[in-house]
Amino acid sequence: MSGLANNLVAPAATAARPELAGLPRVGELVGALQERRVLNGGGLATVWQHEPLFLRQQIALWVQKQQRGVLESLWPQLLQEAAGMQGQGDGAVQHMKHKKQKKASRFR
Repeated sequence: MSGLANNLVAPAATAARPELAGLPRVGELVGALQERRVLNGGGLATVWQHEPLFLRQQIALWVQKQQRGVLESLWPQLLQEAAGMQGQGDGAVQHMKHKKQKKASRFR
């Protein structure tokens, strides 16, 4: 993703700022991640395995219009980087599933 850093319209950290959630490029990116319940890089890698174009449109909103060709050319590299992350963070997802199951069993 570092190859895109110089071509962004705003710092990527902007997406993590709750007060900027109303910006279209922030809202669409975060919304897509939440809809698929992507919590980390490992989760994103899993989604990209099945749907390699997931988030490309949302990420394009972060890239300067005249530089969007850079995103297109780097996309396969981004997918490969994400594939290397697969399995990382799965523990967090499993922990959340276990936590929900444990909580549900208390109310039975």
